[in-house]
Amino acid sequence: MSSLPVPKPDASVGAGPGGRVASTRRIDRLAALAYRLRYDDSARALGLAEQACALAEARAYRRGLAEGLFARAFAHFTGAAYDQAQRDVRAAQGLFEALSCVRGVHKTLNLQGMIYGDLSRFGRALELFLALCNRCREHADVRGEADALNNAALVCTYLSDYPNALTMYLQSLALAETLGDPEKVASASENIGLVYLEMGDFGAALAPFERALELRRGRESARDISTLMNIGRVYEGLGDLSRARLASLESLACAERHNDPGGMSYGLDTLGSVYTRLGEPARAQSYLEQALTLKVRDNDRLGEVKTNLLLGRLYYSQAHYSRAAGVLEGAEAVGSKAELYKAHGALAETYEALGDYQKALEHHKAFLRTKDEVFSDRSDHRLQSLRVVHEIRDKERDKEIVRLRNVELVRANDELRRVQAVLERQAREDPLTGLYNRRHLEPQLRTAFARARRGGEPLAVMICDVDDFKRINDRFSHELGDRVLVRVAELLRKPLRAADVLARYGGEEFVLFMPGLDRGEALELCERLRLAVETHPWRELHGDLRVTVSMGVCADLTVADHEKMIARADQKLYEAKRSGKNRVL
Repeated sequence: MSSLPVPKPDASVGAGPGGRVASTRRIDRLAALAYRLRYDDSARALGLAEQACALAEARAYRRGLAEGLFARAFAHFTGAAYDQAQRDVRAAQGLFEALSCVRGVHKTLNLQGMIYGDLSRFGRALELFLALCNRCREHADVRGEADALNNAALVCTYLSDYPNALTMYLQSLALAETLGDPEKVASASENIGLVYLEMGDFGAALAPFERALELRRGRESARDISTLMNIGRVYEGLGDLSRARLASLESLACAERHNDPGGMSYGLDTLGSVYTRLGEPARAQSYLEQALTLKVRDNDRLGEVKTNLLLGRLYYSQAHYSRAAGVLEGAEAVGSKAELYKAHGALAETYEALGDYQKALEHHKAFLRTKDEVFSDRSDHRLQSLRVVHEIRDKERDKEIVRLRNVELVRANDELRRVQAVLERQAREDPLTGLYNRRHLEPQLRTAFARARRGGEPLAVMICDVDDFKRINDRFSHELGDRVLVRVAELLRKPLRAADVLARYGGEEFVLFMPGLDRGEALELCERLRLAVETHPWRELHGDLRVTVSMGVCADLTVADHEKMIARADQKLYEAKRSGKNRVL
């Protein structure tokens, strides 16, 4: 049982803005913890996820509700409540889509594929995983792509399409290593080992399993149960029964620590098989009978078959043929096809040893018939897997052909948009200073004037002129004059608000309109601007250079239109020039 802490209620929940933040953080923590516990303790995960959903709904916290629903869907999935899982994951997907959360959508699609897989709808699951893989690649979602590849490979393994499964697992492993995620690397490694185990290649299977175990060393999880059990199976297949026994004992101990009856029963199976081969029938029988008790209690019918087959092999090795026939007949009655043909084969040998040749012949015929059906089904499954994989690849190839055909068109459109953007910018910007130009200023000031008049809000307009600019050009050069205009534009623009609009009006003149400011406030701002120009270190451009500006301000909204405001501001500018320059009026 996990000892992870459950987040405690937050006293500040509902107590204003701080409480709101605290409550959403608690929802996030609950959903995250529920997700982390999804495999180790699905019942506790479900409870935590339901708390997260209830709190998120009460506070209209959509992101928290999406994460809570996803965690609850996963808890239902691991508890084999597939209808509830499908309902919750689709609701979570809808919320993630509404929130434009790409990663969230991807993980909900991934879980839907897992649900289809558990429901044995392998073709649908594989289609979904492969399509999701391509979608994740398009969105640069490396983690999502690794998950989708891993699960697509798992489906291919179920369908006995081992070459495609290995290819996808290796791709998933490479992505997991890129992410630097030890658990994903361990999971992909273990899955590669499982494929080799299914193929009977015990030598190739050992290294991936051992790597998975090493990556999790020091942070034991329930997943170690199956890893250790599979290592035991590998060593048994390699004939190293001593190491097989040790790995199986470790697996059993790990399952007991995690209170995992399923892990315990299959660990006991492996030990029973190993001790049978070691020639210790009493121990083998004890372990297998314990396994059978657990499986009967948990109503694991397929597990019962597997254990009965092992018991039948044990009794047969001891020449207890009647007992062997009894347990094997039981296995035959409830077995799946994959186990059924093994039961018929063992029964044919057992009845032959008992001298009942009629029953031996019947079971031998059943063995041949069922074996053909199993391998025919596996062939059909492989064909189904290959068909789905090839269809998805064909779609991707067709999409790539269309993409390549449109590359030139896309490039042409991009170039056209770039040119249009340049032209639009040139139409509204002054090329020297980067400020708005006079043509763009006029309609903006017209709109601001009408809005101010209509809403009774203040509006001020300033017109500014660089003092003695002709002398600067004549004495220092037109190039330096241009640099002065650029620097003045920067100084005027720097302290402005987002609502203020500054434009180069022509030559050395600039116009600024200031929505929301009355004349007093505008004069105060403009005085700061004037002072910024006067005190700027102009010697950086030339040792003898000194630059000042004069400004005229109008905030009179009783005039006829915006043009009259500029005219009034221009009159004030003229007065400032006559009064000695370098001032605001």
